[in-house]
Amino acid sequence: LAQSLITHIRNKPELQAKLCHKIYAGIAVGAKRNGGQETTLIYQLLDMINLGFLGVGNDSETTSQYGGTGLAGDIGTMSQDDYGLQTAMGTGRRIARVARMMSEQNGKLVKGKLKLVFWLLQDKNDLAKNTIFELLKEFHDQVEVKIMDFVGKNIVRCLACDICPTHIDVDEEYRCVIKSTKDDLKDLHTDLIDADAIIPLVYSPVDREGLVSNYQQLMERTRYIRRGDYIFSDLLTAPFVIEDIGSYENMQVRMMTSMMRHHTIMDRPIISYRYKGEFVNSEEVRNELKDFIETARLVISAKILTYSAGVDHLKYKPVGYILSARKDDEDEKLLKRIAMMDDRIARTKEDLKNRF
Repeated sequence: LAQSLITHIRNKPELQAKLCHKIYAGIAVGAKRNGGQETTLIYQLLDMINLGFLGVGNDSETTSQYGGTGLAGDIGTMSQDDYGLQTAMGTGRRIARVARMMSEQNGKLVKGKLKLVFWLLQDKNDLAKNTIFELLKEFHDQVEVKIMDFVGKNIVRCLACDICPTHIDVDEEYRCVIKSTKDDLKDLHTDLIDADAIIPLVYSPVDREGLVSNYQQLMERTRYIRRGDYIFSDLLTAPFVIEDIGSYENMQVRMMTSMMRHHTIMDRPIISYRYKGEFVNSEEVRNELKDFIETARLVISAKILTYSAGVDHLKYKPVGYILSARKDDEDEKLLKRIAMMDDRIARTKEDLKNRF
């Protein structure tokens, strides 16, 4: 039935146009706890955002995954699956939160340039970086572009420590346990979180000689940001892939699933295809980037208007991490989380005053 609905929308351009930028999230049910629910949600999400929907997962109360994951080995048995029901209800809350946030925008838009941040995660001979510079020339009056070139940085691998982040504090505070002088992320933290919209960017070549990638290292290291009560919550994001035809890397799927964990809003991937050194869909890519910028302005306007009025409390819940949960309880007693949320609200109030 779900596939029939997707096919129906895909076959009806006028229906697709009406549904563009509606908020989407999925729920999947399997006969086992690991019965393919997350796989189904990822494929479903790809289908729906490629149709023009804006995708979200379940909410921060249920660890911000890809949607609802129910267990029902027989008819009527999902009612016994408390965890699955919680993720399903969390998915409903997430849709409601974003839809309500978007309704606050109501024609009010931030003035001036958007802060559009590209995370350059994989490149060869600066091809991706130079391509983006060229593409964005026509949007120079609309966006302030920051390209964070992680390809040329030393990003130490995530230690996957149980206590992450190291403590509760305001967003500007770097809170990863890695403090090595050989690691560049600490110095990049402030720029990393200062964005109206985020586009992770990679180049996938057929000939991989000379290719440099910090994709996996950076995505894993952003764990402290996610667990720092979702700093990127409700920002629009979309993977941007420059792909040689025949590279077979599927980086848009990897980036999409990584960024969804940050409680973001997912727009469709932008994929620029190259064949024998020539770009073959440049006009489509420009149009998709233009649409992303317009949508990002709507989303950040709605976010500022909502957050400046006071935002529902977001809290990362360290489900399954016993030590993290104990430390989290201790930090709560220090009222650090309240101070952190007050700081976020104060910053958005400043944005409201200066940008509208």
